[in-house]
Amino acid sequence: MAIQMRRGLKADFDPQKMLPGEWAVSIDSETSNQIVWMCFRAGIVKRMGTYEDFKAQIEEATEDIRELYEVTFNEIKAYMEGLADEAEEYKDTAVSKAQEASGSADAAAASATTAAQEAEAASVSADEASSSADESENFRKLSESYAHGGTGVRPNENVDSSQYYYEQAKRISQGLEGALLPMGTIAFAQLPVVTRQAGYMYNIMDDFTTDNTFKEGAGYTYPAGTNVYYTADGYWDCLSGTLVAGVKGSAESIYRRGFVDITKEDIGLGDVPGRLESLEERVSRLELKIYAVPVEFRLLSKPPINGQAGQTITFICSLSIDSSGLVSKEILEKATDDITWTSSNTTIASVTGHYIRTRDNITGSIYVNILGHKSGNVTVTGTTSNGMSVNCTAVFS
Repeated sequence: MAIQMRRGLKADFDPQKMLPGEWAVSIDSETSNQIVWMCFRAGIVKRMGTYEDFKAQIEEATEDIRELYEVTFNEIKAYMEGLADEAEEYKDTAVSKAQEASGSADAAAASATTAAQEAEAASVSADEASSSADESENFRKLSESYAHGGTGVRPNENVDSSQYYYEQAKRISQGLEGALLPMGTIAFAQLPVVTRQAGYMYNIMDDFTTDNTFKEGAGYTYPAGTNVYYTADGYWDCLSGTLVAGVKGSAESIYRRGFVDITKEDIGLGDVPGRLESLEERVSRLELKIYAVPVEFRLLSKPPINGQAGQTITFICSLSIDSSGLVSKEILEKATDDITWTSSNTTIASVTGHYIRTRDNITGSIYVNILGHKSGNVTVTGTTSNGMSVNCTAVFS
């Protein structure tokens, strides 16, 4: 089927109006309002992410973590610099005490009492030096705690460290990589050569049958417009419900896959007439055959008519029926409904309907609507029940 997409301003977007499998795009001039949505089923509409959205989110998350890491690191650095200054002061004190101890040793030769006093002072200095060493060890453990935790010197240190914040940033980045990223519309034949990365999603423009590169295996048929994405374990997978594995009529022995036509022969009714008409249908058909005979069918619009893909354009033709028999507005309308409309290429454009405006009970103007699916030229042909026809060329850009 063809891709269905709505487009317009974000302020006008109503998710309740979307159909399953349909895309919606806001075309606001403001970048923050340029958004893509997809409808998975009635009432379930999800906003789709773009590469630029993911990149901005990762950059914002990384910047926040880097700022937090920088603040924490600067706090540790300032604290360690303060410890270094204190250690320098303790070193000076130790040198001074050592000098005093040396003087006390000299004095000890003259006075045993003085030597004992200086020895006691040296012991105090040694205790202070030992205390400084213990404090330095505590600061070393504190630095490790802020770096990676696991030391037991701070509460909740395992969730409040540089390593923890780094791992959080990494998990956020990996989580974003798991989202689906639309990569455009391609033909199924191009699928083997496109970039394969987990989460990359492509819309397939034609009907296709799966092969061994698909997660479900080979032999499953999908319609045009199906979305396929590349999985983390190296397969293609389809964004679609499970398809019927196969069908067959009661008179068949083998199940068939794909687009299967079941005929009356397939179900054991080959000897039954193809269509049983009701009395009302038969009378109506005979009434048209007798009374509603077209005598003139001609094109009023000047071809070619022009339009754009996604747009419906209209051309006009005229139909007249035989005025010598029974005529009425209803009979003229029935003759119009009996016209068969065909498009030379339904991939480019298709006929979506028609209506008639009657000038009298004999002649009416028929307005035929054509919906363009993509750029190209088509010829629309209308054929009456008695073989009269008109052709109109339409050009879509």
